[in-house]
Amino acid sequence: MRTLFRTAIAMVLVVVPAAALTGCDVLAPTRNADGHIAHTMMLSATDMVVDDCFTFTNPSDVSQAQVTPCNQPHALRVIGQGRLSEERVALDGGLQTALAAACKNDFAAFRASHPGIRKLQFIVSTRQQGGETVTLYSCVSTDRVGAA
Repeated sequence: MRTLFRTAIAMVLVVVPAAALTGCDVLAPTRNADGHIAHTMMLSATDMVVDDCFTFTNPSDVSQAQVTPCNQPHALRVIGQGRLSEERVALDGGLQTALAAACKNDFAAFRASHPGIRKLQFIVSTRQQGGETVTLYSCVSTDRVGAA
C-alpha cells in the first residue's frame, strides 16, 4: 500500500510540472505573450481577465465559460474589473447601481472603439479580505463575433 502511495506521489511530482512546462493547462490557462487566450477552453467565469472573449455554453450555469481567442466566434468580452467594498455598495444605493457606476467608463470606452449595439453585464463574486466582505466584479459587454 505504501509503495502504491509513493508511486502515485512521485508521478504527480513529475507529471504536473512536466505538463506545465510543455504548455498544458494543468496550472493555468494557456495565454500568448500579450496575455490573451491562445486556444478555446473552458474556464471559471471568475478567472477571466480583461479582454477575454467568451460564451456561456450553458445558460443555466454561468460559473463556467468557453473562453476563446477574440478573433474566433464569441458573444461577450470582459472590458473591466475591480472590487467594491460593502460601504461603496451601500453609498451607491445597492449592488446594481454600484456596478453600473464602476463599469461606466470602461463601457463608454469599449462602445466608442467597437461600434454597434452593446449591452453591459456583470460577473460578480464576493470574498472575505482582511475581515471585510468585498465584491469582485468583471464588466462584460456583448461583443458578438462570428456565430457564437
